Amino acid sequence: MTKKTIPAIALSACAIAPTAMGQYDPANAQWGKDVDTDIRIVTWNIEDTVCSTETKTTSSQDWDGVVRTIAMLRPDVLLLQEAGDNSGNGTGGGVDSVSTLTTVVELLLRGGTDPFRGGAVSSYVQLYAPGFDMPYIFVTSDTDNFNRNVIVSRFPFADLNGNGQATYGDIAMLQDSTVDWNRSGDGGIRGQQVVEIDLPNDTYLGDLVVGNAHLKSGGGSSDFSQRDTAARNASYFVYYQYNGAGTGTPDPNNRILGAAPTTVLDANTPVVWGGDWNQEGAGGGFRGPAAWFEEGLGAGGLDGTDADNTDATIANAANPFTGSLDTLGSSRLDYIMFQDSIATERNSFVVNTGNFGTAIPPELIGYSPSPLFVSNRAADHRAVGVDLILPLGMNGGGDPTPPGDFFITSPIVNTLTNDPATTISWEESTDAATYDIEVLGPNATTPFSATEDATTTTRSIVVDPALDPCETYAVNITAVNEDGSTDATNSGLVFTIRGLGDVTTEGATLPGQPGFGVPDGLTTLDDLGYYLNLWLVGNLEADLTTSGATLVGQPGFGVPDGLVELDDLGYFLNFWLVGCP
Repeated sequence: MTKKTIPAIALSACAIAPTAMGQYDPANAQWGKDVDTDIRIVTWNIEDTVCSTETKTTSSQDWDGVVRTIAMLRPDVLLLQEAGDNSGNGTGGGVDSVSTLTTVVELLLRGGTDPFRGGAVSSYVQLYAPGFDMPYIFVTSDTDNFNRNVIVSRFPFADLNGNGQATYGDIAMLQDSTVDWNRSGDGGIRGQQVVEIDLPNDTYLGDLVVGNAHLKSGGGSSDFSQRDTAARNASYFVYYQYNGAGTGTPDPNNRILGAAPTTVLDANTPVVWGGDWNQEGAGGGFRGPAAWFEEGLGAGGLDGTDADNTDATIANAANPFTGSLDTLGSSRLDYIMFQDSIATERNSFVVNTGNFGTAIPPELIGYSPSPLFVSNRAADHRAVGVDLILPLGMNGGGDPTPPGDFFITSPIVNTLTNDPATTISWEESTDAATYDIEVLGPNATTPFSATEDATTTTRSIVVDPALDPCETYAVNITAVNEDGSTDATNSGLVFTIRGLGDVTTEGATLPGQPGFGVPDGLTTLDDLGYYLNLWLVGNLEADLTTSGATLVGQPGFGVPDGLVELDDLGYFLNFWLVGCP
């Protein structure tokens, strides 16, 4: 029976709730997460407010409104569109550089001295949310010459698929002639920004990929066409690059440009894609961006953008006070898509402080002229958010997941093993981090033990030093991860190292006879005859030791040297005469 063990210290951790409940209750002015381990994604077109020439003080209603809203929501990942546009903001000219806008976002979060306008930044997120921070900032180099996209994260960016790239300012590809999906080109007028995020390993089983898209605005035929192409390409990128189109190989049709990944995302790492997609439903003769992001090539089937190749899900974000889905005036233009085979929606929302009534969160109290004006003064779009439940490890409050069952494949139980330098092999154990291998010998000895990393693809190891002839051994292998350990189903299997004079089955002295050349655990005259026939014709199978090395301890003893000579015969005879005691 397979033994699965969960560490006692981890079991005690499971009894501790990961967070206090009831923190998301807008009707009672609570906008926190119900569970701390949920990942909150917020997307917001902030209508040019976050730029270098903006007045960054509490007297600036748009800046202070953006700051207070972020402090109220405390997102884990924040997607911003229309950042860095000084002209659009009416306070300056041109678009901020990447480095300038990065500094502006740092000031937005932490305050400090404003190097662009002078003086102190008196309105910043940590003023209203002390201790909260989002230290990882990615400002895209792609721009429409007015604004840029920005992703800000509580967690670090890290390469998740082996191409050495953790952030993308845009995506680029060649058209795939095998399917009517993508188009040659990129992610559209402002690019499709993507980050790969390294979530804490002691809390989450996987990581996270997040995309940010600000698609072309307008109602002309070219505008509809540009949005269609950008959405096609983004959904193709998710399906083929990150999901491998169900093949297990990233970009199997070799259409995506840039550094090539070596692996698809693991089974616990979802893709989330949000932004201002600038279209509600179908229009202009096109399906609409949301359909491409959610369904991939079409509704239903196995050509969707979810990790299991079915359709993904658009977060059901609505105003918690009115139920409205609208994010700009009477239109729904801002969305968040997520892979529902991995992530589960707990809460989602559209923020419009004009509907808060008396349910004013503490972060908004003191806003002038009124907390109810925050959303309208901050930006024309409304912030949209979703709290996602991701697969958790034990330290995140999830169920313990010890390694899966597996078998030792060699040596075979109760068999003679030809080579004292025995090779031990085993199957893969799902979720294993390491494998502990142990060989037990006579008199409770342990002549061999080792630990192998689970990333090895061979799952085999050669016992070194070699085991003693004529002895019986047992082998145990245990798969281990942070949630526990699992012994191989056939751990404890027994095998015997043959005597070195046992080279064929008794009675099998001629080729073609059953058991010819197969040790049988006996040392007989037939073994001597078998070896002599090899030795007399100079067959290299008779090469057993180095020339001159006939005694234990001599250099080259038992090491073939490519020569068949008297020393090899003497070596064999010594073992044949002794047999197995």
